Amino acid sequence: MKKFKRILLIAANALCVLGVLAGVLAFTSIRGTQVSQNAAARWRGESETRFAQVSVFTPTDAALSKSGVESFRRTIDGKLAEAGVLAPETGSLWRDAYCAVGSATAVTSHGSFRAQAFGVGGDFFLFHPLTLLSGQYLRPDDLTKDRVVVNEMLAWKLYGGSDLAGMSVTVNGRECLIAGVVRTEDDFAAKHALSEDALLLFMDYSMLSPEGETYAPDVTCYELVMPDPLTGYARQFAQNGLGGGSGALTVENSARFTAKSVWSSIRSFGERVMRQTPVVLPYWENAALYTETVLSGVLLLTALLCVLPALTCLWLLVKGWRLLKKAAKSGVRRAGEAIETGRERRWERKEARKRAEKTPAVAPPPEAEPENEAETEDEAETEPEDSGMEDVERVVREILKEKNGV
Repeated sequence: MKKFKRILLIAANALCVLGVLAGVLAFTSIRGTQVSQNAAARWRGESETRFAQVSVFTPTDAALSKSGVESFRRTIDGKLAEAGVLAPETGSLWRDAYCAVGSATAVTSHGSFRAQAFGVGGDFFLFHPLTLLSGQYLRPDDLTKDRVVVNEMLAWKLYGGSDLAGMSVTVNGRECLIAGVVRTEDDFAAKHALSEDALLLFMDYSMLSPEGETYAPDVTCYELVMPDPLTGYARQFAQNGLGGGSGALTVENSARFTAKSVWSSIRSFGERVMRQTPVVLPYWENAALYTETVLSGVLLLTALLCVLPALTCLWLLVKGWRLLKKAAKSGVRRAGEAIETGRERRWERKEARKRAEKTPAVAPPPEAEPENEAETEDEAETEPEDSGMEDVERVVREILKEKNGV
């Protein structure tokens, strides 16, 4: 049973790790689908300067005017100079675009069609590089303002094809030329934000109002890419210059799909759905918000899948630490025993040397008497000779005494 639980734990952790890897890959893949959020990277090119893309969406009751946009534009270079970022002698460090959203009637010999119209100004297609099927984009330096760009669906309605560059169309009563045909975004978020049969028409901002009317449409979307010397500088600058106090929604597009920003959007989810000002968002911003929501779900699910492996790693670390402490204690005990044993052996050797020095030297044992039979016989033979000599000496002494007595 214990072995089965261990196998089950390993399998669960393996599945969680695979899920985390899949979540990371999905997050990376999804965040790259919104090309309208990557203008800063396109504008930066190979420059080492950090750039940021900022969008300001104004509420319907406090929209911008074109003169307000022009006034704000005149302050950009001065603010960058104050931040220590100087513009080059030729060219510019920033680009912007703005648009107003309305509707327009496009008429050709094939019929009359009502389309969603975007009156654009500035370098709009730098921020929205839609796929060109024919012709070219509208450019800020165009001398004539009577050119329009239509999407593929409207092109088929107008003339039954997509190669329409240079052909005429009547828009809001004005004769215009088709500059190009584009294919709108086809990623998963754009399909939710924009219907497949949507008819889109992009024209110069000044052409959005019907012929004969002089009112200027409200600018509801302003986009800016500029150097960002300090994190959040560009966003704060745009918010103070255009959206301060008006309830406008200011978004830093270049950083909105990072893991940190997505996690922040999860934490502030309630605030996002409780806006008090009526801001009408264009389809590309709705697509970006949808992508942000999907990324929030992917990030949250990935974080939850990390819980089991994290707890398992923590358990293994605690268990390993306990085993290490136990092994360390055992090693210390064994080392102490080895040291004590060494001390006892050295003491015993020292005491043995002391006892050896105090003990007196022992005399060598006497030589053993010869037990050889030959030696015994020689001694027996010499004893009679000694006895005979004694008798001769005794006789000589008696003779000498008799002579002296005489």
